[in-house]
Amino acid sequence: DANRLILSERGSVIDERAVINGVHIEEPFVIGRATIGKGSRIGKFTCIGNGCTIGTQARIENSIIMKNTRIENHSTIASTIVGKGCIVGQGATFLPTLLGKGIVKMRVNRSVIDAEQHQFGPVIGDHVMCGRDVTIMPGKKIWPRVTIPGATTIRDDVHR
Repeated sequence: DANRLILSERGSVIDERAVINGVHIEEPFVIGRATIGKGSRIGKFTCIGNGCTIGTQARIENSIIMKNTRIENHSTIASTIVGKGCIVGQGATFLPTLLGKGIVKMRVNRSVIDAEQHQFGPVIGDHVMCGRDVTIMPGKKIWPRVTIPGATTIRDDVHR
């Protein structure tokens, strides 16, 4: 909710060097020096860092995408933090909530706690590589420098 609060007060910002054609963007947002592919949708409360590349037909909303990250075509990312230098394969889905399941739960140390949020997507560390068609469930954490093979569903935190 921090990006929602800050962007609601600050408003939208887009770097003049960003390359964006045929993209639907909802305010408020921050887009750095990034390239976003045709037919993509950038939803409210999204921040995209410098050097990012977003493929065609991607959907990103209420998320923070750190610098130098590549999100390939047809990926869906919601209520997620993606670290710097990541590669997210084509068709990946990072879920913000399980439909009709209420509060998102997450693991902290050895305990499972309520995140006290109805939408709390994954947290992806720096330099993570996700293969094609990867699905990451709500509230899951992926530690830095992890590689997730294609067509994998992540239901638990992934450590190095």
